[in-house]
Amino acid sequence: MHKNLGDLLLRYTSGTKNTLFLVAPFIKFDVISKICEVLSSEVNFTVITRWIPQEISVGVSDINIWKIVNDRPNSKLALCQNLHAKYYRFDDLCLVGSANLTKQALGWKNLSNLELLLPYSFIDDSLVEFESELISQSFIVNEEIYLEYNILVEKINQEISPKALYETNLFQPTFLWLPSLRNPEDLYYAYLSQWDRLTTLGKEISQKELDNFAIPQGLSCETFKMYIGLFIRHTKILKTVDSYLDKPRRFGEMQNLVSNFLSDENLDFDPVYTWQTLMRWLLYFLPLRYSCKVFKYSEIFYLINDK
Repeated sequence: MHKNLGDLLLRYTSGTKNTLFLVAPFIKFDVISKICEVLSSEVNFTVITRWIPQEISVGVSDINIWKIVNDRPNSKLALCQNLHAKYYRFDDLCLVGSANLTKQALGWKNLSNLELLLPYSFIDDSLVEFESELISQSFIVNEEIYLEYNILVEKINQEISPKALYETNLFQPTFLWLPSLRNPEDLYYAYLSQWDRLTTLGKEISQKELDNFAIPQGLSCETFKMYIGLFIRHTKILKTVDSYLDKPRRFGEMQNLVSNFLSDENLDFDPVYTWQTLMRWLLYFLPLRYSCKVFKYSEIFYLINDK
């Protein structure tokens, strides 16, 4: 199917009885509004997308969709930053293809894109596995996350020209990300190309770290730190760490957690060095979320806010 895709989505949405599951990298406010208008309030509604600050700044996706989803019963919005799939499930019927949830993709604008959505049954094991893996890599959006993205996008728009944003390569850090730069404050020096402030090894590692994020040039230090902080929150190691911080943890406990993580992921890294480096990144880039108290023989790491 490649014609009248938007009308097709609305028809399937109106007939959905139990579960509507919408997955797309780019989602616009007016499209979600149309979908919610025909969706029964009894249906469990899940939306998964990605929020890359540059993409939001240039208008290809809207973060205000959170307001619509949040205000609706039985609904949730989640982020998966390495998302590329377009996948829509209406109970047991799935549509898979190329169309994002935008008017241009769905045929609701003049000179719309040529897109494709093909029907499949949810009994297909590959779709069930995809959905399960997607959920495991996603993070629920709450008001805190929504407001932080709003602030970040506003700062980016103030500090960077639209032309510079369009010229930025939009790489996303992988879900399986770990920091390698021992001193996280050096990352901003590398971003500014102040290479004389770094060692030879520091230059090499800093450049590799920057390549994970592809940050547009021109950000202030404050905005840069917010940008990095939001991205690293959407990684598997942070999901693992946060699930363990139900109470303050000693250094040895966190080291064991990281050691198990590395073993599960078949990563041959030193767990002590890895945790020490990760802890420095969290304290530097997310100082309002994580903290550490140092005692004579140990360190206590803990979550400040768990919103």
